[in-house]
Amino acid sequence: MKELAEAAGVSIPTARSRILKLKDTGVIKRLTVDVDLRSVTNCVTAFITLRTRLPDVKAAIERLKGLDEVSEAYVTTGQHDIVLKVHAPNMEALDQLVTKRLGVIEGVETASSSFVIETAKSFVGPVLRPGFGFKIRCDGCGDDIQNGEGFVRTIDGQARFFCDESCLTNFARKS
Repeated sequence: MKELAEAAGVSIPTARSRILKLKDTGVIKRLTVDVDLRSVTNCVTAFITLRTRLPDVKAAIERLKGLDEVSEAYVTTGQHDIVLKVHAPNMEALDQLVTKRLGVIEGVETASSSFVIETAKSFVGPVLRPGFGFKIRCDGCGDDIQNGEGFVRTIDGQARFFCDESCLTNFARKS
C-alpha cells in the first residue's frame, strides 16, 4: 500500500480509501497475488481452444467456469469459439482434462492445445496511458490529456504523463 500511495502522490489512508471506493463501485473487480507457478510447482500451463455448436456456447462456458484447472476462459470470434488458459499438475492430468472432461461437455466439438514453454510477458489489465479511454492529468500543467495525445515517461521509477515536450521540460525544471 505504501508503494501505491507514493506512486499516486497521496497518503496511505487516502490510497486505501480510494481503492475501497473503486472496489465498491465495481471498477476494481478483485485484488490478487501474481504467483510464479514455476517457482513453486512443476505444473503444465496450456491454452486450449474449443469449437462448439453455436447454440451451446453459453452453456459450455458455464460448465468450463466450474473446472478448477481453468484459470481464464474467453468467448471469442474467429476460428475458435472459446479459449481457455489451464494449469494442470502434470501431462497426465492435462490429458485427462482434455479427453475425459472437456470432451464430454455438451456442444464441444473439437479441442486443440498449445503448451506454454515460457511466459515472455504477463500483465493484468490495460496499461494506463493517454488515448486508452482514461482521464489522465498532465504532470506538467495539470490539464486533462486528450485522447490520442500526450505521452508517458518514467521518472525516478514513477510513470509521469505529459501533454507535450514543453510540459515535460517544465516538469523537469520544477523537480
